[in-house]
Amino acid sequence: MQRMEMIATWIDHQNKTNVPVSYNIIQAKARSIYNNLEVEEKKQFTASSGWFANFHRRFGFHNLKMEGEAASEDTQAAEKYPAMLKGIIEEGEYSSKQVFNLDETGL
Repeated sequence: MQRMEMIATWIDHQNKTNVPVSYNIIQAKARSIYNNLEVEEKKQFTASSGWFANFHRRFGFHNLKMEGEAASEDTQAAEKYPAMLKGIIEEGEYSSKQVFNLDETGL
């Protein structure tokens, strides 16, 4: 089995078992497979965004269950979140200076 087919099989298995994957997870798995099989060749494989685009186009994964920002949104959770956050802030007696968005930080 070729390396790209191995990655496609792995992704298919993740989807069938309802395990969400992200672009980064797919990249890491691809690097792992390539590095484990590229013993003789000292060629560095990075699983770049260009590689991913070609891989995606070749194998046509249209229904990837992605996690992270690329994932489909959970509208019910999004509607409940402001009230939940307000409750946490009030219960913990936090100030507005102690609340921040992790997407907008270097963390």
